[in-house]
Amino acid sequence: MKRAGFIISIFLLFSEIAVNQPFIPAKTVTSTQLLKDFIDQTITYPQHDLESHNEGDVVFEFMVDASGNTSAYKLIKGISREANNEALHILQKILWQPALQNGKPVISTQSYTVIYNVKRYQRLLKKRPGVINLPTSLMQDTTGRIFNIHDLEKAPVPLLDGKALSLTEIIRKELKYPEAAHSLGIQGTVKLGMIIENDGIASNIYIINSVGGGCNNETIRILQSIRWIPGIVNDQTVRTKAFFEVTFRLNENNQDKIQNQQNTGL
Repeated sequence: MKRAGFIISIFLLFSEIAVNQPFIPAKTVTSTQLLKDFIDQTITYPQHDLESHNEGDVVFEFMVDASGNTSAYKLIKGISREANNEALHILQKILWQPALQNGKPVISTQSYTVIYNVKRYQRLLKKRPGVINLPTSLMQDTTGRIFNIHDLEKAPVPLLDGKALSLTEIIRKELKYPEAAHSLGIQGTVKLGMIIENDGIASNIYIINSVGGGCNNETIRILQSIRWIPGIVNDQTVRTKAFFEVTFRLNENNQDKIQNQQNTGL
């Protein structure tokens, strides 16, 4: 009888823990800072709003389902029809992880704010890599579908300063061994996941394999400097899931050697 009571007590204790597990809100696949970086790289200020210095916040509310898919976008606050549509276009590219309740994915409501500020936008334009000029015969796929590399007719092509180079060439040219990692003897392979958007910008960047000492940040920096000729299916530019790897290695004399391993599947 005492044993049965003990078992019931344990059961009730674990039941209470399960019930009291906190609700964890949905979150983006990428980090807050990398999401901000992506919006800074991709946002377009409507010309009329830019000329009239029309500024402010565009706020959308939307649903994130148990699989991380978004729907039911509702405009909460806007500044103009064109700016609102541009903000919505950006938000629909963002990938989400679902909210959790008692450890299980659940539907939730989220909101996000896109800020329009003329002076800040003009500063951002000066920092952006060049615009990609694609053949006029190519249309952008508007379904939002994300393709794997092996499903493409033509794979994305990396560009640096408007020139088509292999990723190996880009990494050798651009990447520097982080000072902190060098002094601490840190080595390893950073692996990133991303979506190459159909406008040639890498979005939804996330870390799969992390290396300290600044190696993560350096790998992200070089990836963000690359523009892409997007993947192509049926004469349309499409969104493509890809990966990016860089191996940082020191030789016996503690001299840096950056092995430009990359595994995008391209």
